[in-house]
Amino acid sequence: MNTQEPLGHWTSGFGIAAVVTIIFSTVLTCVQDIYPAAAHLLVLLGGHHWTGHGIVDVVLFGVVGTILANKGVHRDGSRLAAAVASAAIFGGSALAIWFLMV
Repeated sequence: MNTQEPLGHWTSGFGIAAVVTIIFSTVLTCVQDIYPAAAHLLVLLGGHHWTGHGIVDVVLFGVVGTILANKGVHRDGSRLAAAVASAAIFGGSALAIWFLMV
């Protein structure tokens, strides 16, 4: 029996935003390698493609987290922690495979 109360809406919203941002960042890394135009847009945004990438990630995290928190989402802490850990493992593994293949 699980007696744990759900996390608050800010923690839940930004936890989910972390999962979304990790997956998005993984995909964006591959996209900027495949499409030079995407890398160029990131350079225009931040002066270097990694700086632009970071700016996009931070903005995405902030926007998604704020929207979800304001909608009042509540998630179980253990499941949310597992989701964040799974996203990080997926992202890290995907990027390792990507850069070994390129």
